Amino acid sequence: MRRQLLDTCPFLVANGSALTVISGIGFLLSSLTIYCLIYHIKLPLCQNIFVMNVAVNDVLNSTVGIIRGLGMAASPLFIGVSRNGEILKWCYVYPIIGNTVWSASILVLIPLTLDRFLAIAFPFQYKSLVNKETSRAFSVIIWLPLIGLLIYDSVTYATGHTQIAYQPEFHRCVVENERFYQPIVFLMAPFILIILMYITMLYFVVKTGLESKRLFVITSAIILT
Repeated sequence: MRRQLLDTCPFLVANGSALTVISGIGFLLSSLTIYCLIYHIKLPLCQNIFVMNVAVNDVLNSTVGIIRGLGMAASPLFIGVSRNGEILKWCYVYPIIGNTVWSASILVLIPLTLDRFLAIAFPFQYKSLVNKETSRAFSVIIWLPLIGLLIYDSVTYATGHTQIAYQPEFHRCVVENERFYQPIVFLMAPFILIILMYITMLYFVVKTGLESKRLFVITSAIILT
């Protein structure tokens, strides 16, 4: 079956190989970012924590991308199905971990956006609002639901409440009974929140620019936002 998939899916093999290489580069660069944040780049601690959240998520996303790419390339280890068509146990790992990592992609941007929002909307109260304790609290609030999602997915997969199916044409395992509310909670709602904060930031900056009659401030605010 592996040989047949390799022979009949050259396009997927090429795409999988490219995805593996690109994800591998992303993994190395994101890991280097984490290393620099820890040992070399001296950002304020609060911003350091927020950027670290994004870098960690990038490492996780790159790892999932490597697994996905190897699966598309029909590697004997990562193809996810045995010669007799039985789904291998490792195949369950991809949707479980991928589900959590993809859900984190938007959530980890919230602390960074909130940091900028508080700095612009409440400049005089910013230092009291954003400090070591609140920065760590923001990070915990972001990652706790994701850890809960990972545990929930693991339990439901282990108990058989969530079914996994293998798609040989795409060389991947997918969840058959997707939960409709998950994209709303982990994607749409955080995305809308981020957009609203940026719109509010733009309002404050443009308002300040108009009051000070500085066209450069207004133009810069529109471009940056």
